[in-house]
Amino acid sequence: MVALVDRYHPARKELPKLVANRRAFGQATIRHAVFGIVLGLLEDALNGPRQPWAWSTILINFPELRIPR
Repeated sequence: MVALVDRYHPARKELPKLVANRRAFGQATIRHAVFGIVLGLLEDALNGPRQPWAWSTILINFPELRIPR
């Protein structure tokens, strides 16, 4: 997406190049992580915590994942 903006945006000459910018990549990564954490906490606050994840639940629902003996 950034490569398209860098190449085709009408004001591309006025914008800094972000394709190879490590600082921009780091900021975007941290922002996405914080957003995901906040969204998960908000979801837990509104709907209550999830049931614990367990392999037994997966193996019951997907028997083809079981290791044959």
